Amino acid sequence: MKTNLITALAFAGTLAIATTSCTNEDTMGATMMPADDDVTILATDTLQVKAYTELEDTVYTGNQTYLMLGNLQDPIFGSTNCSFFAKFSNTSYSKFKEGAIIDSVVLTLGLDTNAKRFYGDSTNICSVDVYAVTTPMDYSKRYYQTFDISSYVGNKIGTATFIPNVADTAIKFTLDNEYGELIMAAQADTTFDEKVCGLYFKASDDNQGNCLMKIKYNSSFTEYNVYYHCEGDEAESSALYSVSVTDTRFSMAEHDYSNTCFYEQLLKPSTIQDSYLYLQCLGGTRVKLEFPDIAKFNNFADKYFILSRAELILPLADTAVSGEDEYSAIGKLACLGLYPNGSQKYFSEFLTSSNSLITIGRSYKSGTYNINLTTRIKDLLDTYSLGSTPDYSIYLYPYGRAWDFERSIINSPSHPDKPMRLVVEYITYNR
Repeated sequence: MKTNLITALAFAGTLAIATTSCTNEDTMGATMMPADDDVTILATDTLQVKAYTELEDTVYTGNQTYLMLGNLQDPIFGSTNCSFFAKFSNTSYSKFKEGAIIDSVVLTLGLDTNAKRFYGDSTNICSVDVYAVTTPMDYSKRYYQTFDISSYVGNKIGTATFIPNVADTAIKFTLDNEYGELIMAAQADTTFDEKVCGLYFKASDDNQGNCLMKIKYNSSFTEYNVYYHCEGDEAESSALYSVSVTDTRFSMAEHDYSNTCFYEQLLKPSTIQDSYLYLQCLGGTRVKLEFPDIAKFNNFADKYFILSRAELILPLADTAVSGEDEYSAIGKLACLGLYPNGSQKYFSEFLTSSNSLITIGRSYKSGTYNINLTTRIKDLLDTYSLGSTPDYSIYLYPYGRAWDFERSIINSPSHPDKPMRLVVEYITYNR
């Protein structure tokens, strides 16, 4: 893999795409500036950009719509192991009849049917184990992908073995009858939340398979039924349990990058600038961005300066490098700031009125991410003009980093053919 340090590109390489005087009343600023103010519209994409692949910090995965499950051996990104916890409640308010005898406990996990539900090689046999959790989880607590659940887990109560199919809507388990008896007893003495604490799902050690699965917590298939009968009853009865919006749920993920081509970059943060950058969801990797040439825009001593557009263009690596034909790229990216104290700042240009992150996502025709950084670059300019340096660092993340399984390989600023670049358009005119 080609590795080199990008050198600062001369600011004199700025491209003038148009030079006009402001004489047309419809032209911006015509009523404000004299005709001899020498208004110039300029653009450049030769500004120095530095970008580094780094390990992601811990990611809050609690109470998301999707839960991740499975194991994946990615030829570029190494291994990823995902498991999850979910609390199931008696959302149907079912009651057991007096003298009930447990017949079976059948559980299903609903897959995400609105998008790609399996990621990786779904042709291998996969086994998933389910365990009873013995300690209640606190809904008000923040659970991250690094949470160690081992001390909370009790006995294994079921296993599902299957070959994933792109048409599957659910994974089916038959749980031990003893778990049904625990449920019935706890419901009878009103200790359900203390004794029936939830379930933990993980790929079996003996047969892990080679794909990740996306489980939807509020799917009509994510539930379990406790089937029972009473002496003398002709029909079987059941009590239904599912995951409500206020039930605790969170995913856990482990990544092993030790044998990857970018492992050395992770060991030396903000040091190595490779030809490629690596992004992965679930607390995997992120990209740190630096724009050292931005401060030069404050050097127009005899002119006024107006920033009109700043766009970061990130070409995806060719499929021969990324293996994207088998491992689809991340659909959307998010850009945010990280302060020294660890707090995060979602930039205003990525927010709607409902505080939902949005970006210009990847175009599968162009193979490029385009990110509007106009507000962010203006903020950097304002900071430099005051003689200060920004108090946050800028990072790129997968948009669904807490609930998705995709990864992307992006050409870095030092890529020899199609590098990442920052396009800045601006206007200058005489003071």
